[in-house]
Amino acid sequence: MNFSDGSVAHSGDFLRECRSLYFKLYFVCDVLNLHCFQGRLERVPLTLNLDGNQKRIFAMTSCLSIPWRRKPFCSMEINLFPCMELSSGCLLGVILHEMNHIRDYQYTRSTKHDRRFYERMLRVGYDDKSMSYQEDTPFSRCLETVSRRQLRLPESLRSLGARVGTMPKPDWDEIDIFHAYLDHTLRLRRDSSTDCRTEAAS
Repeated sequence: MNFSDGSVAHSGDFLRECRSLYFKLYFVCDVLNLHCFQGRLERVPLTLNLDGNQKRIFAMTSCLSIPWRRKPFCSMEINLFPCMELSSGCLLGVILHEMNHIRDYQYTRSTKHDRRFYERMLRVGYDDKSMSYQEDTPFSRCLETVSRRQLRLPESLRSLGARVGTMPKPDWDEIDIFHAYLDHTLRLRRDSSTDCRTEAAS
């Protein structure tokens, strides 16, 4: 990456901030998958679009059938600038919407916004059309879990958005970040199971 002299000192912080936001978004996807899809969706890579000139689309799903893969390849792109204006509940709703597309494509190869698509979201407690949710539902439990972790997603989005434009887009490989998150969750799981075994033995 080529940074101007004035931004060299901050480039490391900027990259760490981006990586932290990726990890938070992956965690949100895991929580939604567990509560709203019974953990049946495969994890997919995310792309954080830092280009402020993009259309006002919150997020989009890319689906690609690859002949030699048993299952289709999907990825999710989140556009930073539209999303930085959303509340935590609406942001989770946007991600749920895209995960619903991924679910359809993984099982039926469909990407339609049909009646069943919206009914599936209503069943977990989120009204996609009004961007509102019901209390005591799988979706509200996701929001509670994310709130307890104090991820401060809207604040992270706004903080990063304020710095974009003063620096070039990072030239990383999102697949590397995806694998780093998977390694991180596996390490946490191993550490947790080790702690449980230690407590049981004592």
